[in-house]
Amino acid sequence: MGFAHVFTGWNYYQTNQADKRLPTNWNPYDNYTNAMVLVPTNHELGTKGLLDNIVLPAAQGSQG
Repeated sequence: MGFAHVFTGWNYYQTNQADKRLPTNWNPYDNYTNAMVLVPTNHELGTKGLLDNIVLPAAQGSQG
């Protein structure tokens, strides 16, 4: 479950969008050319437990 929390908040790049951090469509066409965009308001900021007892601290945002 920790890895699922790490990858929350990511969405496909959308070309017709003024602010890339706030997608207008949560079901855009798959865009494998441009990098995905993090939507900070939809990213889990809590502590994340990974394999081998590795723990990512809380509130790291996309830096983790």
